Amino acid sequence: MQRPFEAKKGQVIFQPGQECAGYLILAQGAIKVTLTGASGREVVLYRVRPGEVCLQTFSCLVDGTTYAAEGMAETDLKGEIIPAAQFAGRMGRGWLRQRIMRWLLKPRAGEPMSAVVWRILQRVGL
Repeated sequence: MQRPFEAKKGQVIFQPGQECAGYLILAQGAIKVTLTGASGREVVLYRVRPGEVCLQTFSCLVDGTTYAAEGMAETDLKGEIIPAAQFAGRMGRGWLRQRIMRWLLKPRAGEPMSAVVWRILQRVGL
C-alpha cells in the first residue's frame, strides 16, 4: 500500500550505506542526487522531478543493495512511497514497470544512455 511522503527543503532523503525504504513517486519538488569525494568535493549526478525515476533508488531496490550516493530535497517535496517489500510485486503488475521504462527510454537530446541505466536494464531483464 502506498503511503504519503513529505520532506522539507534541505532534508536528506537518503545517504550512502542506507537501505532503501521504498520507491518514491514525486508529485511536487526536486531531489538532488550527489556524490561527495574524500576531498569534500560534491558532484551532482542528477536531479529527480515529478514523473522521473531515481536511478539510485531503483538500483537499490532491484539489486538489494544500499545507497551509494546522497539524495537531498532541493525544494519541499510531496508524493507517495511504495514500501520496498511491495516494490517487486508492483513491478510485476505492469503500471510501475511501464512508468519506469518510459522514463528510462525517453529520448534526451545529446544525452547517451548511461552505464547505470544499461546495467539496470540488463539486471532486471527489461
